[in-house]
Amino acid sequence: MALLDRSGKGHVKSHQIHCRQSYGPMSGRSRRLLRFPVFPLSHIIIARPDLSLYLIKTMINEMSYQLINTASWPLTPDVLLELLQAMDIPYTHHHHPAFFTAAEGTEFEAGVPGAHGRNLFLRDQKKTRYFLVTARNETAIDLKKLAGALDAGKLSFASADDLWNMLGVRPGSVCPYAIINDRNKRVILVLEAAMMQVDGPLNFHPLVNTQTIGVDPDDMLKLLTRCDIRPLCLDMQGLAPG
Repeated sequence: MALLDRSGKGHVKSHQIHCRQSYGPMSGRSRRLLRFPVFPLSHIIIARPDLSLYLIKTMINEMSYQLINTASWPLTPDVLLELLQAMDIPYTHHHHPAFFTAAEGTEFEAGVPGAHGRNLFLRDQKKTRYFLVTARNETAIDLKKLAGALDAGKLSFASADDLWNMLGVRPGSVCPYAIINDRNKRVILVLEAAMMQVDGPLNFHPLVNTQTIGVDPDDMLKLLTRCDIRPLCLDMQGLAPG
């Protein structure tokens, strides 16, 4: 089987997956379908919509992939949801009016179970270190104390241009999943440690502020690990102002 490369003008080399030992006998057609280029899941889904979910799962289990190295950058909400489905990660999904601040979503959040969070995209004074800080809405954070905990000097909010160029989202749509778009590994994802211990889903935008998805903490870490992301879990109990 041959697939077009990212430009659509030529062919790419494929890699043969041998699944017989792990998954039992497979038909010749199944084995042929398992020849696919080494590129992210989003490309496989888009280029081969005829593939069954089982085969996509087989590809994921047999090969590691770099989701951030994709011509379809930035990751779209639809592809993010397809990735969760392919990894057997359950989630809740809600549509709502656009929220640009945590306060605007208060009424909506009251009817959605689980923890609700906010995200801070920060940089140091020299613009050499960038942080995506994710915490529950009720967790108070003093930027000076946070900077000390991260040994980052003085912290301030990064620009909207930096937000788009590094994380591929616009203001109001910042979420922990945006770290998948950080192809150059310039941003450190900082997760509130207590948030990652909650019993129930963590509710965040899936890269767009007109939707919210709820994913359990362990499953969020599973997704991040699959995308080769190692977040920093930080105890934020002592970071409140005062």
